[in-house]
Amino acid sequence: MPPSCLNTLPGGLTHQQVDGTDVVTVYQSMHAALRYAREGHGPILLEMHVVRALPNIHVPAFQEATGRRPFVFDGLRTGRENGDLSDPLVSCQHYLRAHGVWDDDWANQLCARISNEIECAWHDVLHDILQSSGQSSVYP
Repeated sequence: MPPSCLNTLPGGLTHQQVDGTDVVTVYQSMHAALRYAREGHGPILLEMHVVRALPNIHVPAFQEATGRRPFVFDGLRTGRENGDLSDPLVSCQHYLRAHGVWDDDWANQLCARISNEIECAWHDVLHDILQSSGQSSVYP
């Protein structure tokens, strides 16, 4: 938040900026904020900054279509060279792998299960669309 916005916060409200793509930082910040509030010191506004890759976005085309540049805040991400680490899930995977608790077999099973659930949901949606339109195929 720019400093001018901080002047408009209600009295007694503490503000902290947090790297929202860092799962450990978010977890620790949330616990600290809860402890702070439970001790009677008041609330804390945790502002989670999440920088996500903008796939398939062409900045000049985006600017022309919307009249503005895409907003990307990366001020809290100093020292991170790998663009993949802007994804909270990839960042979490790197953290767990670095601490020896990442399990590739579990991750592959989870990926297969979620992919299957998505495929089934997609099939159900197509089935419902076809039924409601009286068609038997998506192809004319």
